[in-house]
This record gives sequence, structure tokens and C-alpha cells, in this order.
Amino acid sequence: MKKSALQQPIINSFTKNRLVAHVRNINTLMLAFVLVLITLMAAVLVTGITSDASKNLARFYSIESVEKFNAYISRDLALVQKVSRSKAVTSWFADEENHEKRITAFNEMMDYASLLQSVELYFGIHGSLNEFSVDAGEPFEKFVPYDRLDSTNPNNAWYYECIASENDYVLNIDIDKFSHRWRLWINHKVFDGDNFVGIFCSGLRIGTVLYDMYGQYDVKNVKGYVINRDGNIQMDSTYYELYTEESEHHIHEANPNPEFTHAIDSYLKKIDGYFDRQNQPEVIKLCSGPYGYASIAPIYGTDWSAVTFFNNKSLFSIAKLSPLLIVMLFAFVLYTIAGHLLMYRLVFFPLNQLTKSVSEARIGDGDIYNRNDEIGDLAKTIQEARDKLEQRDIMLQTALEKAQAASLAKTNFLSNMSHEIRTPMNAIIGMTMIGKTAEDLEKKDYAFSKIEGAANHLLGIINDILEMSKIEAGKFDLIAAEFNIETLLHKVTNIISYPLEKKQQEFSMYLDDKIPKVLIGDEQRLAQVITNLLSNANKFTPEGGLIHLGVTLEDLQNDVHTIKFTVRDTGIGISPEQKKRLFTSFEQAEKSTSRKFGGTGLGLAISKRIVELMDGTIWIESELDKGAEFFFTIKIKGGSDKNIEIDSPNDIADKPVYNEAFKDRRILLAEDVEINREIVMELLRPLQLKIECALNGEEAVKMFSDSNGKYDLIFMDLQMPEMDGFKATRMIRALDLPNAKEVPIIAMTANVFREDVKKCLEAGMNDHVGKPLDIDNVLKKLNLYLKPR
Repeated sequence: MKKSALQQPIINSFTKNRLVAHVRNINTLMLAFVLVLITLMAAVLVTGITSDASKNLARFYSIESVEKFNAYISRDLALVQKVSRSKAVTSWFADEENHEKRITAFNEMMDYASLLQSVELYFGIHGSLNEFSVDAGEPFEKFVPYDRLDSTNPNNAWYYECIASENDYVLNIDIDKFSHRWRLWINHKVFDGDNFVGIFCSGLRIGTVLYDMYGQYDVKNVKGYVINRDGNIQMDSTYYELYTEESEHHIHEANPNPEFTHAIDSYLKKIDGYFDRQNQPEVIKLCSGPYGYASIAPIYGTDWSAVTFFNNKSLFSIAKLSPLLIVMLFAFVLYTIAGHLLMYRLVFFPLNQLTKSVSEARIGDGDIYNRNDEIGDLAKTIQEARDKLEQRDIMLQTALEKAQAASLAKTNFLSNMSHEIRTPMNAIIGMTMIGKTAEDLEKKDYAFSKIEGAANHLLGIINDILEMSKIEAGKFDLIAAEFNIETLLHKVTNIISYPLEKKQQEFSMYLDDKIPKVLIGDEQRLAQVITNLLSNANKFTPEGGLIHLGVTLEDLQNDVHTIKFTVRDTGIGISPEQKKRLFTSFEQAEKSTSRKFGGTGLGLAISKRIVELMDGTIWIESELDKGAEFFFTIKIKGGSDKNIEIDSPNDIADKPVYNEAFKDRRILLAEDVEINREIVMELLRPLQLKIECALNGEEAVKMFSDSNGKYDLIFMDLQMPEMDGFKATRMIRALDLPNAKEVPIIAMTANVFREDVKKCLEAGMNDHVGKPLDIDNVLKKLNLYLKPR
């Protein structure tokens, strides 16, 4: 009887299911037979290869632990070495009282501290025995000694042990006195030349180190220790803050097994200095106790070692597998052959073709092998990677060329600076000698005038360098205030008039009458840009040349004026190639410029930054031997002209008084440097003031208090020992004495930046005069605050 069409699929499905079941059952029986055979052979051969395999695994695990230890500390060690050998740090360690070196060293350490794993720094300075503890991100005000080093204090043993070591650095486990946490310390010696000046340290978290070394092991099967060359335990894998008590623990206490004790004693006797990578671990088989094997692995770069105990469960405990491998070879031989052929056809042959095509494509002969499968996807990935690498090579080459150009520019700049600084210094020193030996008063006056000119020139160079430093540090800001544009131009032309007359150059100026008389902006910085451009025009224009300054209104929108300044000369001009370097820091139009005309090469770079901060642009149009035109624009708001008056050339209201109006007025001078006190007292001698001196801020407060506030004015230095000028000012203002809150206090300091002036005013001071002293400015302040009788 024929089966119906409906029954046929059911029978076929049933037949297929039976075949699948048969194949599955046969495979299961064969697998069971092979497993039973393997088990029986493994039971017979179980004692064969365990020892060798266990020793190899123990050695491998030991090497792995040591590599992890070194990997953890190597990055911090490299950073500690960089800091310890940094010129900024070694120089300050050797001259701790130098404030500028202190700031430079602080910035250098903070740059590296943020890269350290624990962001904690310790260091001791050998000259003063001051001990510092600094965390990344702390302000400079906290960069003060935390404690003093004492050889009799056990807590300072790390310092003196490092000094006694013949190596550049030493590792030790110690408590952080500042945070009271245990750390693995990297203690590195600091030398200034051949002179030892201190030790720089970084502390690593012990728990993290131990977790990296032993965290992957079961603590029931593996136990590890880190010991020093004397066998004393430094770290224990099961206790991250071990040995908080005073006594030390020897590795003998960890395992008193005689075989291990003999081996470790022999090992420790052979230690001679720090290990290198050629030192290999030793593995000892233990016949008794809970552990079957122990390994002793030297940690290269130190005289420490990692000691690890393994029980049999943690290592290789399976019987010899050679017969089993033979059985498996026969069991899977057909499968291997078939698999090999299939693998060759589907994988190895395409890969071989791919490799060949990659090699050919590398030398430019053909394209990379292409297929519509995973191998083809791999080929596309390789092609994309090659394209990216080629692009990266081009980018790296470009970056290298730019870096080399920048390095060359700074080298040339330093060479120019050496010349520019030494030239006025030579004049100062030479004219000093001439003035000392001259018998003629007129010749002495001549020498003094030359010294004054050279000193002012040197001060200008220093100001340029400091301003460029502020620009690169991102701390260059503008201060907006109302000013009269005509007064500004009048001051600028007064400044430039002497060098113009000296070279008999004709100067003209145009001011657009559409520009408001009063503007709101940074008058000082704008004047700096104009003065710099006019000075350059004067410098590079021959005698009898023409120089023009033009100021025009370009645009006006919502009370924002776009003003264009033009400085045109008939000087030497510059080429298109020189234009590209003109506004770059540390560079001049050509190398010979500084030798022929002088200058730092910073003026135009500073001017460019000022103009950009005023939302403007600066550019030049010039050809060689055809003069030059400098242009710059600024965007600035107009102001009210009610309270702004134009200074008259004949206005003498601000001129200081040079008479006996200040006779017998009492002045308190707070200044710690003797020569500075002598200069002030000598310059003010003609005024017949009664000047009393305090050598520090604390003494100034006491003298003001003892005098019952009878001083008429106080000149206050800022950086003094015992107590600085800021704190002294605040304490004087807080005194319950007559005149304490009204007495004029004027800062007299070399800190002359705007932020320094702002800090003085915030501390309660009335005004500020900078060093080197301008006697006219000092007299002007006296005239303003003493109100002549």
C-alpha cells in the first residue's frame, strides 16, 4: 500500500532523527572509551612528569610576579629619576633660599607629580635637613617644610640608609608620616654636579603592588613575600600593611622547613649589589609541610627578592602525558588530516596569498589580496592600517621638522640673549671701573650716565623676557579702564622723540577725528604695541628717513570701534620669507638682525598677543629696500569724556616736590637687604626725612606698635624673613592704635606685575613702587601721600 503525501515528510523526519541519534550515540561511546583509556593511562603514569612541570611552572610564576613588580615601579622610578636629575630641582636643592629657584622647582615637581601613580612626593634637602611632603595639585603656599631630618629619629632612617647606599636609589617599606599610610618608597639621591644635595622620594601603595603580583592566585594555594638582602620580610601577599610594630620578621619565620632555610641562607650570602636581568629564579622542592615548592626570584634593579610558596594544587599535578598524547594522536589522526586539508584550503592558502600580496604591495608591485570573506576583511584592515601608518609617518616627519625648527629658534634666541644681556652688563662693569678710577668729576658723571643707560636697557630686556614667559604660561591679561587717545599718543611720541631726533628722522602723525577722545581699554598695553612698532621703524630706518603713524576709524557697531593703526617707514624692509618668522616667539627676521640692530626678537610676538587679546589682527606689507608698513586693528568701546582730561606738556601738577616740605617727617622702611636700605636712605637724604629701618615684617609691626603709630608713612618690602610684607601690613592695619588704619603703606618691591600690585592693594597697602627704584616715582608717591607742609 502506498504512503500518502502527508505521511512522507513525517517518515523522512523520523529517519533523519534516527541517523542523528545514531551518530550522536556512536560519538558518545567513542568519547567515553577514549576518556576511560586516557584516565587509566594517566593513573598508571601519574608520578612521571609532575616534578619537572611543577618546577617550570613555579619558575614561570616567579618570573611573572617579578615582572609585574618591576612593571609597577618602573614608570614611577623613571619619573623619580627625571625629577632627581632635573636642573631646576638640583639647583634649588643646592640653593634652597633662592625664591625663583624654589618656584621653578615647585612647577617641575608638580608637572611630574600628576604623572605618578600615587601622586605623593617626599624629599629631604641635605643642606637644611628640611623634610617636605607634597601632593599633586597643592598650591605653592603649601610648598614648605613638613619636618626636619634627625639622624637620631628612627622615622628618618630611610634618609640616612639611602645616603649610606652605594646605589643611586633605594627601595624601602615605611610609613608616610604625613598621611600615616604604609608605602613602598623609591628613594633617589639628588646631586648638584658632584655635590650630594638631598633625596627625592615617591611612595607606592603596597596593596596595589601585592595585588598585581599575587592577586590572581588562590591564597590557600600560594603565598608570597618580598624580602630584602638580609632576608627581612618587606611585604606579605596576605597582609597588605604588615609589620607596623618595631620588630622585623625574617623569612625563616614564614617557613622553617630545613630545605628551604638552607637554600635561602645560601642565596642571601651570594647577593652582591643590585640584581640585573641575568639573575634567574631558584626553585626548591619541599618534602614536608603544607607547600610542595618554593621559588626565590631576584627583582632586577634592586637587592630585593620575591619568595613564593606553592602547594601541589597550584602547580602541575597531572601524570605524564606522553602515552596519552600517543593515544590521542591515533584517535585524532584522521580528524587532524582532514582538518589540516580543510584548514589549508580555507585558511592557510588564502593567508599565504594575502602575505605574498602584502609583501608585493610594500615594494609597490600589485595590490593587497582581496576576497569576499573574513580573509578579505583582514586584507582590507591591513590596507587601512598601512594607509594610516603612511599618513602617521608623514605627520611625524612634519612634527619632527617643526620641533627641530623650534629648537633651533630657541638656541638662536638664547645666543642672542647672551649677547644682549652681556652687552649692557659689560658697559655697567666697565663704566663702574672707569668711574671708580676717574679723578675728574665730569668723567665720573659721564660714567654714571652710561651706567644708568645700560641698566635701563638691561631692565627692558628682562621685562621682554618676563612678559614672553607670561604669554607662554597663559597668564597674560588686559586691564580695561578709560583713557584719552590723544594723551596716549602724546606720551608715545614723547618717548620716541629722542631717538628720532638723534637719527634726524622726520616723523608725522594722523589721528582720525571720528575716533572718540575717550576709549575703554588697556592704555598701557596699547601704548606698548605702538611704541614697539615705532621703535622698530626708528631702528631699521636710516638717518634722515621718514616715519608716519596713522590712526583711523575702520568700523563702528554697537559702540564697538574698530580702529586701525599704521606705522610706515622708509627703512630696509623685509622679504616674503622673513615675514613668515616675524611674529614668532624667539625669532627675528634673520639671524644677523640681533647682531646689527640689537633686540630680543620678542617685541613683535608680545605685540601680536596684545593685539589678539584686543580682538584685532596685526600684519605687515613690505619689500626689501623699500620700507615697511605695519598694520594692526583693535576693537574697543568708547567712554565718557567727563572725567578724562588731556595732559598738557606744561602740566607740572604731578611733578615731585624737591624742597624741605618733608623735613623731619618719620618714615618706617621695612627692608631685609642692607644695600637696598642704603640706596633708599641715600636717595631720600636731600629731603631730610627721619627714616628708621626694620629688617623684617615682624620687626616692622613691633616698631610701629612701640611708636604708638607715630610714623607718617611706611615703605614695605614683600619678601622678607620671619614675616613677609603682606602679613605685616595686615597686622599693622589690625592694631588698635592711632593712625594704624590710615597710615600710608607703600609696597617697595621687585614684584612688579599687575597681579603683584593687586595683591598689595588687597593686603591693605595704599600704593606700589617697583625695583629698581625710579627716584622721581618715589618722590611723586611721597608728594601724594605725605601732603607737603
